[in-house]
Amino acid sequence: MPELRYTPKRKNRIPEWILTGCAVILVACVLFRMFKLGHAIIWECLFLVAAVVAIWVSTRFLTSSYTYTLDYENNLFLVSQKQGRRITCLCRLNLSDLYLVRPYEERDKDANKMTRYIYCVTFHPAESYLLFFRNEGQNVSIRVECEGEFLAALERVAAAYHPTEEDSESADVEDDESAEQ
Repeated sequence: MPELRYTPKRKNRIPEWILTGCAVILVACVLFRMFKLGHAIIWECLFLVAAVVAIWVSTRFLTSSYTYTLDYENNLFLVSQKQGRRITCLCRLNLSDLYLVRPYEERDKDANKMTRYIYCVTFHPAESYLLFFRNEGQNVSIRVECEGEFLAALERVAAAYHPTEEDSESADVEDDESAEQ
């Protein structure tokens, strides 16, 4: 099996609601400015903030998608972003550096100790996972949305390169038993 790909789908409509709210704010700011209600600088600043939020939400969540790839031939984990016709490789890490896959928790005790990248297409996903890598002497975590076969493959890779303490203890017991025979 040369590679395994997964492209997550958006699971909520929060970005559409944010864009609708921004559109209402933009129209209100134009009308209030046009009829000279209140101070103009307030409406202009609010217009600018709403426009920036609308652009960020639309480019980050509505017009882009991520694809996660496990390339077994080259021993790589890749994250690519598709935005319109442009495809960009955002992340390329060695699979042997993956040491842990676990569900994301809102309060993370390791948050201050490492660099974290978020490659989720859903605004505040209910279920996502953290992939922990050791890359060039520093710990890096990547937050992804995946499920099923792809998640199982990630967990197998992490277990294959970095077995847990329980796995290594049971392997030591088996080695001792085979040596005695």
